[in-house]
Amino acid sequence: MSDNYTIDDDGATNRPENYGRTPKPDNNLVWSIICVSVCLPFGLLALIESVKVDSLFSNGQYDEAVEHQKAQRNGRSGTCGHGSFSLVLKLSLLLQ
Repeated sequence: MSDNYTIDDDGATNRPENYGRTPKPDNNLVWSIICVSVCLPFGLLALIESVKVDSLFSNGQYDEAVEHQKAQRNGRSGTCGHGSFSLVLKLSLLLQ
């Protein structure tokens, strides 16, 4: 079994800085900003949830950060679906 740390001659352990830390959930901020340009109300909600992911994680509330990440992902999906539907509808009405 290999761990990610070494033991010096004096018995001190040298572990990486992020040893034992939970990885930060991805906030998908870029996608949220793009979604704001597609559909303002849903995109704005996704953007707010993206910002909450970072603030909750930095406060040590990992479980809540993951929940907000899921909410942001759902909001982003709804925005893309709504934007795609609107685009197809507008193009179909324009081409008639």
